[in-house]
Amino acid sequence: MQTMPCGGEPSTCSPTPDGFLGEPEYDAGVALRDHQQLLDDLERRDPGAARRRHAALVARTAQRLALDPDRITAWAHLERVTTGIHLRSLGWASEGESWLRTARLLLL
Repeated sequence: MQTMPCGGEPSTCSPTPDGFLGEPEYDAGVALRDHQQLLDDLERRDPGAARRRHAALVARTAQRLALDPDRITAWAHLERVTTGIHLRSLGWASEGESWLRTARLLLL
């Protein structure tokens, strides 16, 4: 694993195996971008449940890692959208639409 100097502020650095340096909220957002099937199922059973579940996951993650929950939410949304677009561009329309549908569902 490569490590990058953090300029004296380790909380703003996040080394990855390929040396990409970004804010920790990005990594947390990537980790929370999934769960399409779970969120779809929750929403079908109880409208609003998917948003509540996602908000709780973000809040818990942000609290445990001392990160900004709004930035985690934004990165998770961006990652859902870009993953959906990418999958559709590869010809996997239904998989891509699942990601995009979840992104729309979680918009505030």
